[in-house]
Amino acid sequence: MSRLLRIVLIHTHLPGVVELQLDQHTNICGTNASGKTTLQRLVPVFYGEQPNRVVPKTRKKFDEFYLPYSNSYLIYEYQREGGALCQVVLTRKSDGGVEYRFVAAPYQSEFYLIESNDGVKALSYSDWAASMRSRPEVQVSAKISATSEYRSIIQNDAAALRGNNADSVKLRRLAASFSLVSSGHKLRHIEKLVSAVHAKEGKMDTLKAMLAAIFEEDGVTLPTTKVKNTKARDWIQQMRQSMRLDKLQQDFERLKQLAQQLDGSEAQLAGLLPLLANDEQSQKQCKADAEQQVNTLR
Repeated sequence: MSRLLRIVLIHTHLPGVVELQLDQHTNICGTNASGKTTLQRLVPVFYGEQPNRVVPKTRKKFDEFYLPYSNSYLIYEYQREGGALCQVVLTRKSDGGVEYRFVAAPYQSEFYLIESNDGVKALSYSDWAASMRSRPEVQVSAKISATSEYRSIIQNDAAALRGNNADSVKLRRLAASFSLVSSGHKLRHIEKLVSAVHAKEGKMDTLKAMLAAIFEEDGVTLPTTKVKNTKARDWIQQMRQSMRLDKLQQDFERLKQLAQQLDGSEAQLAGLLPLLANDEQSQKQCKADAEQQVNTLR
């Protein structure tokens, strides 16, 4: 299973060497404004997000904030789908911006740090590159200056790797050696999903912005409609009335049944009325005869 294992920061916005273990559950604790979110913003960059998009507009650019020195390193150690451990090393360009390099080996402090009389120091970029070239057993890629190229490699994005020119061939070779997934699979747009989750915990506005960015990048033209808002609201009102009509129809059928029962009861009472009248007359006659007999007996 491919996964990000840890993030190593050397002389970044935090002094010294800082390691974040991400192979299991990771909990970042601290008071307000202590830098928790600042560290979390580094996760989408690994998956191919534009670095300057994760930094608030009120701050410096990504390279100026996270990579302020000539020996500042931002290192992502990850595991490929086949189990191999690799690194992505981010350094700062001389004219501003970020450069990416892939290293086919797990993170080792001796790759970047040396001991001197003044303590442990990080190598400069040129010294680090020379040191890595002196290690033939470790494969190190050339510098990758464009985030789009890095994203296509780490995600194994086939759409961006098509073509027969030299650059496309180089990117396909790097993707075969360093992508998170094996050939035949891809993680296209994974950086947008990770950014949306880390930005506002998956709220609807963030998810809508993520989908809009995906559609824009893929060149998808969304369908348009000429229906006006007032007409749509009228249609919704009619639909709600139609939905209430079913219950009203059921109530009407029940009332019809009660009306039929009432008509039957009234017809039955109307048939009993003459019988009651005759019975009343006979009872009156019996009462009169009984009273006359009582008088005679007296």
